[in-house]
Parts: sequence; structure tokens; C-alpha cells
Amino acid sequence: MSMSFDLIPVSGAARTTLKPGMTLTVGRHGSQDLVLQHSSISRRHARLSWPKGSPRPFAEDLGSSNGTWLDGYRLIPNEQAPLTHRALLQFGELVFEACLRKSVDQLGDALLEDSGRFVTLLGGGKSLRGASHTWRELRELLLRVEDEQRTGTLTLEFAERVEVLTVLLGTLVVSAEEGLELFGALRAYPGPVRYELEDELELGTVGVKGKPPSELLARLGEDRDDEAPTQRIK
Repeated sequence: MSMSFDLIPVSGAARTTLKPGMTLTVGRHGSQDLVLQHSSISRRHARLSWPKGSPRPFAEDLGSSNGTWLDGYRLIPNEQAPLTHRALLQFGELVFEACLRKSVDQLGDALLEDSGRFVTLLGGGKSLRGASHTWRELRELLLRVEDEQRTGTLTLEFAERVEVLTVLLGTLVVSAEEGLELFGALRAYPGPVRYELEDELELGTVGVKGKPPSELLARLGEDRDDEAPTQRIK
């Protein structure tokens, strides 16, 4: 699977692409990788980097005059913040939407044995099992499932409710409405949430388009880490 982040301009700029292993500097000066000729852009404004082996890239403000903003938060200079799918990244007055693109050549997991309703996958990761005691912990688990491109069955137990979700290459097979309702209920639930991700997949689900957890979290307005180096717009 190949991955890239497209920075799609919302206002007055050129489209660019960031791939794993790349670093792009952003600024008004011609020596920068992404040159933005606008009065709100500093000569050396920001840096975008995607370290090898990292599941997602990072944005970093380089001490610009008018700031770098991520989903409404101003980044503290020289501290990195992770980019998620459909995040809004703003340099000065120029706004981009960061869109993750995945190219899947093949599923990669082969069927190992047929147990009737479910099939066990060959080549999956270790099962995840435990309990999250805060929404933040559960949010990080969901992003981990996406980052590791997991495939299997995720079971969540909370408030006398049991949700069984199919996971395909890190995406959840739910509609946007179902996903937002579930995430909203999980966020509001004060008690522990028990989770288990097994390397089993229900027959007939392969090929169904899923929703990345980061996309649902962004739409819920909860894709940011509460302790991330950011400041809320006043």
C-alpha cells in the first residue's frame, strides 16, 4: 500500500503532495519547497515532514509572523503537530485541506480457515484486548487501528451496549451517521470501555468501503490531542 497526503488549496495557492520520507519547507522566499506568494506568509514560514516509518506526517511552524493553524488551533513555533485526514491547515491567510490517499494493490491478508460465519486471517497483527478508562485513551486506540492498517473484528462494550465493527485496512465499515453516533456515545460515556480486536472477519464484508476513524473524529471535532502543542483561536 502506498500513501500520500494531498494539500488541496481552499484559497489562493497551488496543490502539493507529501509522501512518506519527505520534508517540505513552506514560505514566501523562492528557496522554499512550497512557495506561497502572499503578504501573510513569512519568508520561512513552516515545515511539513513525514518521517520514514511514521503512519502520518507532521506540521511545524517556524516562528512565522502570522502563524500556522491546524483545525482552528495556532501551532506553537518549533513544535510538531500530527496531520489527520481532512484536517484544515492554514499558513497565514492561506488555507489547505489535508487529504490522505491510499493506494491498495491487494488486501494482503489471505484466508486461513473457514469457521462458518467468520474467517480467520493470515498475516494480521496481534489481537488487541483491554479497557480504556478515558475518551482520550479510546481515541488513541482507534487511531492506532487506522495507522497500523488493521483488518479484523472490533468489539466495544460500554453502558450495557455491545458494538461489533468490521475493520478493513484500518477503516470501520459503518456509515458516517452510524460512526458519528457511536463516537458521540463513546465520548459521553464516563465509565471504562472494553475493547477487543481479533484477526477474524465476517464473511461478505470484504470490499465494503469503510470510514477512517480519523475522518469520523474530525467530523466529531475530537481529532486533536488535549495536550497537543496548540492554542485555541481567541
